[in-house]
Amino acid sequence: MHFLTDAECREWLQQEDIDAVDSRGFPEVVGDYEVFFAAPKEARAQQMLAREMVEWVGEFDAALLWLSDWPAYRPEEMAIALALRRAHGEERHLIDAPGHLFTWQEKDELVGWIALLICFGWDGFLFASPFKGSMFQTSHEDFLWATAASAECFAVAKQFPRRHGLEIYRETQARNS
Repeated sequence: MHFLTDAECREWLQQEDIDAVDSRGFPEVVGDYEVFFAAPKEARAQQMLAREMVEWVGEFDAALLWLSDWPAYRPEEMAIALALRRAHGEERHLIDAPGHLFTWQEKDELVGWIALLICFGWDGFLFASPFKGSMFQTSHEDFLWATAASAECFAVAKQFPRRHGLEIYRETQARNS
């Protein structure tokens, strides 16, 4: 795992030709299809859903997990995150280097991070390269937001909340589908 500053995250997205930064320079979800749903409350469901979503974005050379907020700061949560980062030689705080760049070989660790974000209620965005149009966001408001560029990927994403019995807040399809 490699760690990036906000500026380096923006550069990485630009280099990978992923247009997912808003006018203020913050990450945003992109896609013609979306499913917006409640996050699971149970730890096992969080872990299972995290694995399903990482596998859904498809095999990647690199995946950027960009943390954008951790508003319900709890010392025990930060201790876990910082210890995981130190295990990779990273000494900077999350605020200084919120980007986490994973290789496909680190997929299992990425799944663990996503499960922690869901559990902790932290905001994070996952972008994979090569970008195939599928990405998702975790949120401190206890929701997940999966977006896709194709109807096929959207059909899979729509099953995430259904499989786990989660409330669906919104599903949107491209008009020309």
